[in-house]
Order: sequence, then structure tokens, then C-alpha cells
Amino acid sequence: MLCFKRVKLISRGREMEKKQEFYDEVYLKGGSGGNYHKHYSESIYFPIWKKAVEQLRSRVSTPNILDLGCGVGQFANYLFDEGFYLYRGIDFSKEGILLAQKVNDKYRNYFRCENLYDTNYLRTGNYNVVFMLEVLEHLDKDIEIIHKIKRNAKVYFSVPNFNSQGHVRVFKNEKAILDRYKDYFIFDNIFTFNLGKSNKIFLCESTRR
Repeated sequence: MLCFKRVKLISRGREMEKKQEFYDEVYLKGGSGGNYHKHYSESIYFPIWKKAVEQLRSRVSTPNILDLGCGVGQFANYLFDEGFYLYRGIDFSKEGILLAQKVNDKYRNYFRCENLYDTNYLRTGNYNVVFMLEVLEHLDKDIEIIHKIKRNAKVYFSVPNFNSQGHVRVFKNEKAILDRYKDYFIFDNIFTFNLGKSNKIFLCESTRR
């Protein structure tokens, strides 16, 4: 069971960054326990998303959201249900975007199939909030992406403390997160969510320097 508590701010693991085809297959099959084919409220990530949205409401009066690595659009579906309509989701998985458009048919044009390394939207898009939920640990060149985020944008990102297929790094504690990202973000909060005995996901609330 996923429960959350406020904790403090690791880094490890070494695997090659996965290609688009890997994520296409994961999203088509639904992932572990069919998680990617479930309603957002049944996702193992829902407590994290719920906390992120609570924090967003209290921090930004008119959020214009850029969702990097939006996957199959479950988090987007939750945002729309919560009344957040200024949104753009980007993912390089063709199957992920097709599923996101299917789940959010009314907002299908809000999703783009683009590689985060190549998209111009980070520099030219109209946004003041960025979400990167379970994304940075999958990217070899995570700092390259962060460099392109507009200064003063509110940034919410989550990272794990455990290895899994596709993770090129993990973060054992808050200090490891700060060590890697403190030059790029001003941190407001880091919340810790427990998945079982030792697996954790850290949700970070920050502002781009």
C-alpha cells in the first residue's frame, strides 16, 4: 500500500537509456499489474499526483502546465477532472500518446509526440509550471532537459530510490537529489511516498533558478 509522509532529500544504478520501442511495448501491455491501463484513481502513483495537485493549487493561481514525459495521460486525465485546462503533454512514445489521446479524447490536441531532447516547446512554449513525474531517472542527459526549462517556472518532479528497468539512476535520499539538482532548482518541499518496505518515491516541489 502506498502511503505518504514528509521526509528529507540518492543516486545510483546504471543502465542504458531505453528507446521509444521499449516504452511503446510497456504502454501497450499496460505495465506491471496493468497499471498504465487503469483509471488514474487506481494507479499506484495516484497519492503522489494528488499531493502534487494540492501543492500546485496552493502555489500557482493560474497554472499553465507543461507535462514532460506524460506517458498514457493518466495524470493529465486527473488534471482535467480537477479543472486544469491550460495543459500541454509531451512524450516520445507513439503508443503512449495514442493512449493519452484516447483517454482524454476531448483534449486530444493537447498532446504531442516529441522527444524531450529535441522539442522546441521547452524554450518557446507558453507555460509557468512543469511536471516531470517518474521521468528524470529514465534520462541519461537529464540536466540537458532541465537547462531548457524557463527560469522561475514552478517545477514538480518525482524520482525513485529503487532500480527498475529503464532507470539510469536512482536516489537513496534527499541529499542525493539536492546534490544533483540544487544548482538548477530552489527546493520548497520534498515529500516521500513509501511503496512497500524499502521502495520510495520522492516528490519534489521546486522553482527553476
